[in-house]
Amino acid sequence: MMSKASVPKIIALWVLLNASFAYGATQQAQAEDLDANRWNEIIETENLLACLKHCEAAIKTSPHSESSRALIGITRFLIAVENLGQTWYRFGVRNETLLDSVPFFRLPIPSNPDPELVTYHKVRAALEDFANEVRVAQESLVQPKDPDFKLLLKLGKVRFDWNEDGNRGSTESFKAMLQGISPAALRNTGDDFEVGIDQADIAWLRGYCHVLLAMSEVILAHDESELFHRCGHLFFTKLDSPYLLTRHSSDGRGFDMEFISDLIAAIHLMRFPCKEPERMKEAHSHLLAMVEESRVFWKLAMAETDNEREWIPNPKQTGILQVPVNPELVVGWLSVLDELEAILKGEKLVPYWRIYPRRPGNAGPIIPDEGTGINVRRVFLEPQEFDLVLAVQGSSWEVYLEDGKLSTPQAWEQLTRVFGGRFFGFAAWFN
Repeated sequence: MMSKASVPKIIALWVLLNASFAYGATQQAQAEDLDANRWNEIIETENLLACLKHCEAAIKTSPHSESSRALIGITRFLIAVENLGQTWYRFGVRNETLLDSVPFFRLPIPSNPDPELVTYHKVRAALEDFANEVRVAQESLVQPKDPDFKLLLKLGKVRFDWNEDGNRGSTESFKAMLQGISPAALRNTGDDFEVGIDQADIAWLRGYCHVLLAMSEVILAHDESELFHRCGHLFFTKLDSPYLLTRHSSDGRGFDMEFISDLIAAIHLMRFPCKEPERMKEAHSHLLAMVEESRVFWKLAMAETDNEREWIPNPKQTGILQVPVNPELVVGWLSVLDELEAILKGEKLVPYWRIYPRRPGNAGPIIPDEGTGINVRRVFLEPQEFDLVLAVQGSSWEVYLEDGKLSTPQAWEQLTRVFGGRFFGFAAWFN
């Protein structure tokens, strides 16, 4: 039985423990502020590599610091982007509008007057290096456990030294980089903007890493060397190719028969043998991981009650991009994730359009809830040569046909209606 004399001791111990927890939380918040402040100071006067060195030194001193670990992951991701851009500059990547829709070539890289001679193996190595750097960044982005985790970062001060001249030009800013990918991004935001990075944003960036890794693995799984050697001059200005025509390419302006013939040849050459099928399985895993990270992001984002420089706001917040997010958009996106996951897992099939007749008046076919479709899971786990022409025609998919539940166009129309015709823009943003 507890004595009366022990009661005050227990109360005193309880008060001491609570005070210790409160002190620890205060110390953690102060450490996060200190880490972010120092990162902001360095990025204003130096570069991303200097920020990384500071963060790596800080994590040695405080190995359990969630802020230092998150900053390492964020900085490594930005360095991976900068390194890829610098490689493209050395390779003399073309900056024509042709590349605006090509993944990994949408960075605003300036023209190089004296580029390297580019080989297929150099380009492949560059993409492998990028994927490895993104993978390390993703592994560094351990999800913070502190619900009050917050880093206020001056991302507007980030400069990517694309041409490696040591200067910090406005055309090399984080804002310019985003606008090179999406011209409307940050249109109403000043150049010195700050972003409040919290728990949800770490999940968002982890998901984006998975998207980039999935895309990288799909490309690296296949052999695109024939396309490179015959049409690589559409991408690079100085090409190591056995074909003479690649040294006498046109500028691609106006009605240019050489340019048009190159495009036709490029479509014809999009027949890529799958030389490393294990990479397709990795890509499949990354896509499933992206779906899960996106769910984590929205669960955390919807629980937020603050409103401080949000990258992607919940319906009660205002984001720095000034794009409102209403509850219907969130519900719609979560439904899209469910549908996408069902497709990736083979629980729903993509309808095989060749067997469903179109309706009169050129209207699309009505697809039943159950029928014959493509098992996308098997596309990744049982990969074959990719042939663009046969894929468009349909015959290359027939090896993956099964009967079962279908993910119908009607269902997708219903799911994406809330996005008001801007689904792909929101998808790229929401991740």
